[in-house]
Amino acid sequence: MQKVQIFCHGKNIIVDEDQVKKHIRKEALVAEALRLQTLLKGQISFSDKCLYNTELNSVMGKIIRINRTIRQNVQFATA
Repeated sequence: MQKVQIFCHGKNIIVDEDQVKKHIRKEALVAEALRLQTLLKGQISFSDKCLYNTELNSVMGKIIRINRTIRQNVQFATA
């Protein structure tokens, strides 16, 4: 399997070529979850909090599912 070095999750990592899209997708989902968490902490109405909480639970479920499909053979590249 061909190895590829990418900058993802704040670090340079070396992953299999077929896993690159999954790591990029996971990084985008984590950023979305963090954005929703900051919105929940803000001064918003109860109905908005329910909406954001539902959306956050959906995003967290997607992160869990993608974690199950990512192989655990990531190597950290030295700079």
